[in-house]
Amino acid sequence: MTPQRGGSPFNGVRDKYREPMTCPPTVSSPAKASGLRGGSAGRKILNIVAGVTAVGGFAADWNRTHLFNPNWSPHAKFHDAQTIAVGSLLGVVACTC
Repeated sequence: MTPQRGGSPFNGVRDKYREPMTCPPTVSSPAKASGLRGGSAGRKILNIVAGVTAVGGFAADWNRTHLFNPNWSPHAKFHDAQTIAVGSLLGVVACTC
């Protein structure tokens, strides 16, 4: 078969590999993809757990028996405060993601 005027022997034949590709529209979150306004039940449960994680350290350790215990060494108090801070930050980050 000899090439025709267009320079290609496939003039008039649809070439699916040469058509421009179209991408599906992007969705920023799974909740939007599913059409739910408030998010899914799983997302709500994870937010509750993250909130408990953020507040739980303060509730459990910010008292006379832990962080303000005069019998604890300063090093032990430092590690208790560090644990409270890390738990709070993890909970806040988990709530915002």
